[in-house]
Amino acid sequence: MRTLVGAAGICAAVGTGLLMLATVLDVTLRTVHSGGIPGVVEFSEILLVAVVFLGMGFAQLRDQHPAFTLLMDRAPARVREPVALVGELVSVITLGWLVWATAEAAYQSVLEQEYRFGVLRVPVWPARILIPLGMALLLLCLLADMRRRIRVLRTPGPKAESR
Repeated sequence: MRTLVGAAGICAAVGTGLLMLATVLDVTLRTVHSGGIPGVVEFSEILLVAVVFLGMGFAQLRDQHPAFTLLMDRAPARVREPVALVGELVSVITLGWLVWATAEAAYQSVLEQEYRFGVLRVPVWPARILIPLGMALLLLCLLADMRRRIRVLRTPGPKAESR
């Protein structure tokens, strides 16, 4: 799983670089020649989906998602771990539903060969596939976190951090 999530994270990082490069080139050409690269905005929108959704699992794997921990930091470990487990359970249930719903939308998009009109005709279905894929990777990471947290809760003695 770590390899798959890491590969998705690398794809997200490469996508970020491509997005920056396309934007800089487009702005430069608009400044110098009074016209940018045709379709760069449309392709950037699709690329942004890849960057966001492929990077979510990687961020979870490295524990880098933003978190509001004001109360949890002050709670003792014996309270913190079960509460965090409940939060992860709610996240897993929600993400499971979202993966299912977006996978259905992606399937329809592929069947219809959905595309977006703009300066160029840009296919949307590849981005629609990346949404449930990225969320499924995040779901796998959350399930691994839950397993690790359950192991910590089952261990007798003082409760340590699960990460």
